[in-house]
Amino acid sequence: GAGPPRDPGEYEPPKGRILFYWGCGETVRSGQPRVLDFARSAPTEWGNFMQGRAPRERGAVARPGHSIWPNETDRRVFGRDASLAGEHRVTGDGVPADLKFAIGAAHDFMPAIALAQSGSPDDVVRLTWPAVGNARAYFINAMSGGEAADGATELVLWSSADVPEFGMGLIDYASPANVDQWLKDKVLLAPAVTQCAIPKGIFAKREGAMLRMIAYGPELNLAHPPRPSDPKIAWEPEWAVRVRTKST
Repeated sequence: GAGPPRDPGEYEPPKGRILFYWGCGETVRSGQPRVLDFARSAPTEWGNFMQGRAPRERGAVARPGHSIWPNETDRRVFGRDASLAGEHRVTGDGVPADLKFAIGAAHDFMPAIALAQSGSPDDVVRLTWPAVGNARAYFINAMSGGEAADGATELVLWSSADVPEFGMGLIDYASPANVDQWLKDKVLLAPAVTQCAIPKGIFAKREGAMLRMIAYGPELNLAHPPRPSDPKIAWEPEWAVRVRTKST
């Protein structure tokens, strides 16, 4: 049976909680974790719980006069030894005939992140990686779900940020301005950093955890004809190309 009909005015808050930790280090920092208990927290508290930065602008968008790659119809996968370096030409209806440009080694596909981990979830988990070529910054987050002792659903979140930012929206292409700001905000790890520890025991009760890491690469901006050196001369480029790179 489905049970007695429920009074539409009767609200049953969800049972569960989120535990949020942040920062690289062997021990949990004071004041952590932040806990969001669904049964006790007002919905207004949910939005401020983990900050929520994301790229301010999404780069290229698929609208008339613009094209973006990869796109929904072309998500080709290339081998590890593939390269974007060299001459490129874009053709198509309405595309300027001279849309040709070169990409150099600094803006080529980024190398894979050779992330290594040691330690177990009930202890410190140490993450190390060799510096990724052309990386401007790094970011890592991890999450795991399970059931708490009281039977409630519990989600444990952690990020490498020095401030309470889980970074749901950060595992994506980002502009140099975004990356510079997030480095200044202590959200991202500097390019010289090649290790990070997940604090002892925060994932101890979990069956497993999902970890994600990103290395942000540089950006290349090209336009034809190039911008005149004299600011008084009107500049109306026939085409512009922006190339962004990341490794995840």
